[in-house]
Amino acid sequence: MLPRLTLPPSPAFVAVLAALFIAPGLVGHDLWKTQDAIALGIAHAMAVDHDLIVPQVAGRVWLFDQPLYHWFAVAFGMLFGWALEFHAAARLASGVFVAAAFWLIYVAGREWATEDARRITSSAALFTLLGSLGLVVHAHEALPELASLAAMCGALAALPYSIAKPQRAGLAFGVALGLAFLSSTWIAPLALALAVLVAQFACPEWRMRRSAPFLLAALGAAVVVGASWPLALRLRSPEFFDTWRTILVAREGAPVANLRHFISTASWFMWPAWPLALWGAWSLRRRWREARLFVPALTTALMIVLFVVWGIPEDENLIPLLAPLALLAAHGMHTLRRGAFAALDWFGVLTFAVVTGLVWLGYIAMLTGLPGPISRNFGRIAPGFVMHLQPLALIFAIGLAVAWCYVVFYTSF
Repeated sequence: MLPRLTLPPSPAFVAVLAALFIAPGLVGHDLWKTQDAIALGIAHAMAVDHDLIVPQVAGRVWLFDQPLYHWFAVAFGMLFGWALEFHAAARLASGVFVAAAFWLIYVAGREWATEDARRITSSAALFTLLGSLGLVVHAHEALPELASLAAMCGALAALPYSIAKPQRAGLAFGVALGLAFLSSTWIAPLALALAVLVAQFACPEWRMRRSAPFLLAALGAAVVVGASWPLALRLRSPEFFDTWRTILVAREGAPVANLRHFISTASWFMWPAWPLALWGAWSLRRRWREARLFVPALTTALMIVLFVVWGIPEDENLIPLLAPLALLAAHGMHTLRRGAFAALDWFGVLTFAVVTGLVWLGYIAMLTGLPGPISRNFGRIAPGFVMHLQPLALIFAIGLAVAWCYVVFYTSF
């Protein structure tokens, strides 16, 4: 008999699983979607023109995203350009940001949990984030929102230290908020900052007098980091700065339409984080004044309100919302009843098995021409495309499939 795995898993197993999620899909392919092409095009223009202040794509100024992700993409593209094509090397930035998000949400769950639930909460936070469909879809694309997700996880990881080490935690929290602002939308860092400020009055463990060093350090660090690029852009070109500021605060769509779009998108994008978060909020409702529950819950609520009011033109904007949602879900995981846990587990196993089986069927059809109808459908989608067998990739995929089966059938709850 093969040895059985027990839950919660060891940190080493968690790290291996996170690496297996991140590594495949980063390199070895051309540009995927529009956002992928835009981000890598901006990074390539920065590398060629040596201009890190004004983002440009195809010769046109692009001020719809702050440039933190592109700076990292440029660095990776130039650092590993000797071994990979520029776009493949630049996309490694996505893997780094996703890995940072996993590690930081793991730390946040571990340090912000009761002593007897640390391993459960930390693993649950990471797995909830890793298993959210929105991140599964976008984790291997060149998206600035991945940098914002990592920064939000870093900010949440700094909060458990706000009492023991207020100044250091405040600096780390402020830097993370500033980096989140330099990555993508301002909604995520603003919502978290407001939630922490309100928690000073609502949570007994945080009081204004004791929290003053933390708040002052956080405010100073957030302003310095967050204002660095806008100030540089203002000095470089007041016209570009005014254009960026207009884009930053512009509203898109009516609130009712935005709410409808949010519900239809978030229902699949944040699965299974949102039902687990709702369960955590309900099961721990008598402990709402604890900061570990109050902050992620209020952050999630504020982000939803701001998304509805200001508009959510793309589902990628919801990626930073996964950080507080996963942390809230993790705190209620140890209260989940065994029957509900088993039902959710097998639902995920069966869904993943069906989807993966369809992927394997499509791969076989493209490679061998059988089944004929499926092969012809792929031929109509991509005329002239010829699938070539790649033995190493196939062996790696089979190994992952065998490992998945082992996890499914040899894990003890």
